[in-house]
Amino acid sequence: MGRVVVAVNIDAAIALAKKYRYSLRIVTLEGELLSPGGSMTGGAFKNSSNLLGRRREIEELEQTCERYLKQAETIQTELSLKEAIVQEKKDEAAVLKRAGQKLALEENTLRVTISRLEEKKGEIADSSSDLVREHHQLEIQAKEISESRRSLQTQKEALDSESEAAAETVNAHSLLWNRQRRKKRQTASSWRS
Repeated sequence: MGRVVVAVNIDAAIALAKKYRYSLRIVTLEGELLSPGGSMTGGAFKNSSNLLGRRREIEELEQTCERYLKQAETIQTELSLKEAIVQEKKDEAAVLKRAGQKLALEENTLRVTISRLEEKKGEIADSSSDLVREHHQLEIQAKEISESRRSLQTQKEALDSESEAAAETVNAHSLLWNRQRRKKRQTASSWRS
């Protein structure tokens, strides 16, 4: 009996049936029945001679109507609760969606940072290779300079030896020249005397 609606009269029943596209079972207070799909069956037999039976039937219908109204209230309360739960779930979903978007943004930021660091790593590796090459060239130049220094030291030592020999020769020539000069002076002075 979950989808049965009680209407005041047949006109109200037809309006409700149209509104809900003939998907509900509708009963009027006079006993007419509109089935899902639109078929209609007749109402109650009116017998005015039996007032007690009629009164009992009215009381039964009022009780049935009251029962249906209580069911409708219960369904409405459940519906309100479920709508509140749905709204709560929607709010939770929105919070989760925002958190997911935030995480996606952080992930993208980290990927960009990693990409930049990889580029810097490549640049540092290239720079390191350049530095290793430059270091190797400087070592070669240092060896060449060291060899040139040794060669110059050898040449200096040779020049120093030659210079000493030349100085000794100059000293020897100077002594010889001084002797010869003295001799010439002595000879000249002996000629004057």
